[in-house]
Amino acid sequence: MALMGNSKGAAFFSQMAATSYDGIETGHTGHFFNVMWTPLGANLSGPEVTQQFAKKTRWLNTLYRAWNRSFTFDGGEYGKSSSTGSTLLTHCLPRKALYITGKDADESIWLTGQAATDAV
Repeated sequence: MALMGNSKGAAFFSQMAATSYDGIETGHTGHFFNVMWTPLGANLSGPEVTQQFAKKTRWLNTLYRAWNRSFTFDGGEYGKSSSTGSTLLTHCLPRKALYITGKDADESIWLTGQAATDAV
């Protein structure tokens, strides 16, 4: 939505992603897609929302961290999957080097101050 210029839709769904930190481990096919897409969606609401979302989900990233610098995945239904790729995308959010991580983001939908706190 953001890439297509739909600021209203991007803002709505980004804020919805930001508020879903407590359900990141659920999903009708498991939580693989939530772990991958939810932080990227929350990031569209700006750095303050992203920071607060990261604080709320830090426990999950800590649990996924493995001794060999990779990230495990707590989802047996996906076989030998890991969450390394999605975790790396999340860690790349501050760089905003890719469109999926916020390159040329629409800053008009960013939330700051109390609005950012209220969103999360």
